Amino acid sequence: MKLLELSTKHGFLLAGGLLLGAWGCGSNDSMTSSEQETEPSSVSIAITTVPTSAQCIRVTATPTSGSATVKTFTVTAGSSSTNLQLGTLAAGNYTLAGDAFNVACTSISGTGNWIADSQTITVKTGITLSPTMTFRKMNPVSVNANFVSNVQSIATSIFSTFVATDTGVFQNTGYGAKLFTKLNLTAFDSSTTPGNAVASIAATQNGFCAVRVDGTVWCWGGNTYGELGPGIAIGSTNVSAAVQVPNLAGVTQIAANYYHVCAIGAYSGASGVYCWGYNAYGELGNNTTTNSSTPVLALNSYAKSVACGFYSSYAVDNTGQVRAWGYNGYGQLGNNSTVDSKTPVWVSGEAPAQSVTAGGYHACSLRVDGSAHCWGVNWYGNLGNNTTTNSSIPVTVSGLTAKQISGNTFGACAINTANQTVCWGDNSNGTIGDGTNITRLVPTAVALNGVTLTSLSTTPWTDQCGISTTQDMYCWGFNQYGNLGDGTSNTAYYPVKSQLQ
Repeated sequence: MKLLELSTKHGFLLAGGLLLGAWGCGSNDSMTSSEQETEPSSVSIAITTVPTSAQCIRVTATPTSGSATVKTFTVTAGSSSTNLQLGTLAAGNYTLAGDAFNVACTSISGTGNWIADSQTITVKTGITLSPTMTFRKMNPVSVNANFVSNVQSIATSIFSTFVATDTGVFQNTGYGAKLFTKLNLTAFDSSTTPGNAVASIAATQNGFCAVRVDGTVWCWGGNTYGELGPGIAIGSTNVSAAVQVPNLAGVTQIAANYYHVCAIGAYSGASGVYCWGYNAYGELGNNTTTNSSTPVLALNSYAKSVACGFYSSYAVDNTGQVRAWGYNGYGQLGNNSTVDSKTPVWVSGEAPAQSVTAGGYHACSLRVDGSAHCWGVNWYGNLGNNTTTNSSIPVTVSGLTAKQISGNTFGACAINTANQTVCWGDNSNGTIGDGTNITRLVPTAVALNGVTLTSLSTTPWTDQCGISTTQDMYCWGFNQYGNLGDGTSNTAYYPVKSQLQ
């Protein structure tokens, strides 16, 4: 929630009247342009009026490479005309960020009560800068709303989000009020038949599948490549009633991405991993590239975890080995090659693993010792190992011991053993949830402001959702279609609490 934004001749005004200004001061006007661009520049900050209750201001200037300059300043609420020195900065590009606290500087931790949108500034000797920063009150914002509650499972597609609660399935299409409404799907009416309650949901681009507590699978929505699974003609769309995937029972997990679905269960009595839908790259794992509107056997083994990437699939078998199949153009099968495979291959060295998750063209596993490993494309730090180098074998996620891990298009999030939610990778649409749009190459804390998440949804898109200890739903990231459920279509750089219409 923006409190105040005002560009000034000499600087920028914070919410509550806090003015920060940056000036480059040159001591020699006769210097050449090349000398000016390498000489250090002094950057100062001016305050006209400190917000009510603020006692400390922190300003961070992070260069393109090298260490950030971080300064804290003790302030007095209502004070004015105070010049503060950020220090001497070498010429170059910096990401400028700031926050303000209602406690003394000696007691600050985490994120302040007021926070600014980050921005890039270019420091040049002799050039006066006049950037504008927008500060807002930090979450949670007091909202008079009816929030989604008692959440069991979440699934997000590019246009819609579905959530299973103890009272039924709710949908947010991103249109109209951009809030959640209950679906009238009789297949999930548990008022007379408890077994009809939904245990988990998975989303393709235009369709959804739900596992009921009785172990059956029901799907609805788009069916471009047979991703609804019950033998409905490929190419048919907008199946509004949830239809059962026949002969598939005892399902314990389900996963989906783009146009294919995989599940752990028994088909016609035989246990294993079964997949259906799009199969151009062998992502169904049955040694063909033929699309299928009925489940086909991918892995003839009991599995503990299953995941779907854009055109690849993954499973952890009963020995803790990670298996992968499908598209491998970026090494996302993890077998030290970039050759596609129409049948499961071993992911190099990933055992013993307890779970696997997938983003777009990368995947990650969580080992039983809590360490996390990722492989595949790494354009935005997707692999979390402080590089942007693709890897066709698993690499260790830096500094992470986790209880759960969840992939998204160009990164991943995890809940670590300290019950803190962290994310890494692309952040251009707020997918990290740390209040910035800065790409993070290593796990970075989500600004949940005291909220603890117990589980995360795996999403094939650039948003992220999680369920809190109170079974409320929090989401952040790309929100163009309003599918985060906060009543807006604004990118959420901080977690927002999803609401009912």
